[in-house]
Amino acid sequence: MDRGNRQVMRPNPLMRLLPALPVILLWASPALAFQEHGPPEGLYIHQLAHICLALSMIGLWYGIRSSRFRKDQGWQRMAIGAALLTVWNIMTFTGHILSLYTMPAMRQNNGVPAWMELTWHILKLDNIVCVAAMLYFYAGLKRLLQDTHHAAEEREQKNA
Repeated sequence: MDRGNRQVMRPNPLMRLLPALPVILLWASPALAFQEHGPPEGLYIHQLAHICLALSMIGLWYGIRSSRFRKDQGWQRMAIGAALLTVWNIMTFTGHILSLYTMPAMRQNNGVPAWMELTWHILKLDNIVCVAAMLYFYAGLKRLLQDTHHAAEEREQKNA
């Protein structure tokens, strides 16, 4: 059956999930920013993973900043994402260590220095930095894809 030049509008599959959204939002359980690990092995390995990721992100940032890619907007955004992910790692690493000291004292209502408790609460906001880092990575990858499509179109025009 020929439909001519009419375009058939197909429903977005994600729209089927829309009625379930209130149930999902109201049924959600708390998401804790810091994951607890069994002492001592779980924490050691987890902290070591934070160190490895931080060193990798520093290496990525340095590699971008010291290469010819530093002038491309996509790579600049990737470098900012790597720097933010390094900051996130430092915040989370510090938060894990601080949790060792503050959490038992806070559970027992013992005196925790105000600066330590305030620092712990600020460090629990580490997800904000992590989301910003992921958004910069996404923006960088999106820009690199756009640049690639642009370059391909220019090559096609030259060859035509």
